[in-house]
Amino acid sequence: MKTIRLLTFLYLSILSLSIVSAFASDPKKVEWKSGQIVAISEMLSDPSTFIFEIHTGSRYGHIGIIYVEADQKVSVYESAPPEGVRKVSLANYLANATQSKGQPEFTLLEPIAPLSPDEIVNLHAAMEGLLGIPYNQFAKMTKGLLNCSEFVQKSFEQMGRNHIGEIQSLTDMNTAGKVATQLLQISEMAGENYEPTDKFISPVSIVNSKNVKMLVADLPVGKLISEDEVVKTWKARGGVRAFESMIVDYAGLKLPSGWRAALNSPTKTIYRDYPPNWRNKLRICGKIKDVN
Repeated sequence: MKTIRLLTFLYLSILSLSIVSAFASDPKKVEWKSGQIVAISEMLSDPSTFIFEIHTGSRYGHIGIIYVEADQKVSVYESAPPEGVRKVSLANYLANATQSKGQPEFTLLEPIAPLSPDEIVNLHAAMEGLLGIPYNQFAKMTKGLLNCSEFVQKSFEQMGRNHIGEIQSLTDMNTAGKVATQLLQISEMAGENYEPTDKFISPVSIVNSKNVKMLVADLPVGKLISEDEVVKTWKARGGVRAFESMIVDYAGLKLPSGWRAALNSPTKTIYRDYPPNWRNKLRICGKIKDVN
């Protein structure tokens, strides 16, 4: 009886806490459906997303919406630099994700309330109608431009599903951490100044939305993580070097004087708590690695 209670406790813990696959999920084994949301880290394909991951306390720098064509080919609608809103193949989208054991790492979600056939038609129409809108290279929400998270939220909003993701202000994000303060200095050097009232929406706010449920999790979900966790992963995989090269070699900027010290001793505390666990249904492709 004691063993059964222990197993039950562990099972419920797995359902309610953050879960990460031991190995990246095989996209060929996933049942892709229109209206699903797929989130990734673009550490090496777009090192600028280091800014998103640090300021949002997450491993997510990009997000898009799945659409299954009539011929069963799987596409992803996204907003990405330099084109802006576009449609790409699933293979091309996942090619930009971090890899583990030869497989792309991604988190897959879908609305808790299943989309009806009419809603899928309306979602498709909404995404098609947004094609070509320029990419929002500024972190804050800017009229006439869309970044990846803004595109996902707007697409669902236009077809009648609100509150996919959380619109936040600068004060809701990590701005006081050691690395975060250095990144704000880099933004200022690049001519991007932010006010406390500026509005933002991030990939992790969609991943952790109470209106979606998780299907696959290769990256942390249901929680925020510390700068230290983000930096360790980016250092180990070469992402920090790629980011520094982008800033110095491509943008022609100098790294702040406190940059190296901040990277060597990132803030270890999580900048804010996330709301209580919310998932009511879960399926994982791959084995469970750890439960935090």
